[in-house]
Amino acid sequence: MKFRIAGAAAALIAGGCGTSEDVKRTGIVWQGTVAARYDQLAKCLSTQTTLYYKSALQFDTARRRATVTFSIPVTGIPVEVYDVRQVSDEATEVSWSTRLERGRQQVGKPYYLLDQCGATPLPSSSAAPPPPVPPAPSSAPPGSQEPNWAPEPETDGRGGR
Repeated sequence: MKFRIAGAAAALIAGGCGTSEDVKRTGIVWQGTVAARYDQLAKCLSTQTTLYYKSALQFDTARRRATVTFSIPVTGIPVEVYDVRQVSDEATEVSWSTRLERGRQQVGKPYYLLDQCGATPLPSSSAAPPPPVPPAPSSAPPGSQEPNWAPEPETDGRGGR
């Protein structure tokens, strides 16, 4: 784990990137809507620092938005950015950009931090339902309800094969 973090830090230092906009250009890794107020959620997210990250919090109260940027303390290079925007009295839209999770399908960190802050994910009403998953191919005869088990391995009678 230490080598992964050290490798990521070395890559970021070598890249010479240093603004939250650079992180945002890598693309949004996760986006969703949660039941929380934007200001309370942003303040809570900004308190979730570790030895490896420090946070910076910026508010735009006129637009009911906040940005929480997590940076490496030694270098000051931003690694993660949470954009938090109030969309209604009951809902806040959150987008998470990071350099460390590009290309991964399952991302757990936003869910963990949002749960730590008491923000409940809301169902997406505008998202299309996932495509249906085709059934796995089966060698059972059509209409058969019995599973088609693999044959038992043959033995030589002494416990060996």
